[in-house]
Amino acid sequence: RSYAVRVADEFFSVLQARDQIQNAESNYNRLALLVERTEAFHERGRVTGIEVDQARQDLLRARESWISARERYAGQLDRFKITLGLPTDAEIEIDAEELSRLAEQAEDILGEVAGGIDLEEGVEELELESETNGRGRYEIDEDRAIELAWNHRLDLRIAEGEVYDSQRQVVVAADALRAGFNLTGGATVGERRGIGSAGARNARLDPSEGYYFLGADLDLPFSRRAEGIRYRESLVRFERAVREVQAIEDEVKLEVREALRNLLQQRENYQIQVQALNIAERRMRQAQAFQEADRAETRDVLEANQALIAAQNSLIDAVVNYRIAELSFQRDVGVLVVNYQGLIEEFDPDAPELYEEPIQEQG
Repeated sequence: RSYAVRVADEFFSVLQARDQIQNAESNYNRLALLVERTEAFHERGRVTGIEVDQARQDLLRARESWISARERYAGQLDRFKITLGLPTDAEIEIDAEELSRLAEQAEDILGEVAGGIDLEEGVEELELESETNGRGRYEIDEDRAIELAWNHRLDLRIAEGEVYDSQRQVVVAADALRAGFNLTGGATVGERRGIGSAGARNARLDPSEGYYFLGADLDLPFSRRAEGIRYRESLVRFERAVREVQAIEDEVKLEVREALRNLLQQRENYQIQVQALNIAERRMRQAQAFQEADRAETRDVLEANQALIAAQNSLIDAVVNYRIAELSFQRDVGVLVVNYQGLIEEFDPDAPELYEEPIQEQG
């Protein structure tokens, strides 16, 4: 399960890097047009040479960012191949449409700006306890999430089994401290014969000619030093097993609570980044229009463009981070199933049977 989440995380990181190449290319093309327009304005005396040089500098930085984005993508793709157990020179093709499908899925589940801040209302008190409206599908109640973990965390089941085993060992060790009385007995009737002598008169079974014995073994508890040591050791192991279960229970609660908080944080971040992108796009359009009307300087357009590229990358990051948070939550709760084909099977949080019996894995 951890490996499946790791593969998904690295896969989406590769898609992010690829998307950043496209954003960097679009940014370079926008700045190239801005440089041409600024140079034309300079020839007509509408802007200064300083503004032209500012635009050219940003264009050079955009080209550098474009090249760096391509190199980062190649490096992450090579590392992803190693994670899959492939050589770095293997030819693989990444489904670029997966990121678009993920963005559409996030918009369908979370809503475009559901639960986000209202920029028209001014500054209000920060609220992270979001209502049911706008929640993701795995943002369930904490009690239900912990109940799921109790039923499906295999490490917790193993630790509880060790407690039962240590309990039985204590009972066995305690029984060894008592007195012992053993009865033994046996009987031998007849002898082994071959096929040639099987028809003889004395080959018949005669219990009166048999050999019988009976014995008794009494073990009084006068000295139980070794048994007493083993009994005390079994008690120590039992107490240790109990403490380990309690520690795992606390760890499970912590992981589930942190996973739920992470889902909330990533959802809020997604909704903020959607609004930030809308604002950045509007700011870019206004800056370009104001520059045309001589009401804005070139620096205003350049700053708006930087805000736009940052908002585009941040939104993709938010989409991917929320998806990874969903998978991590299912892994931490213990309901993420990886079937015998290596495919992830996600659970339905509304299925009532999930709160009754553990999931049976395939394979």
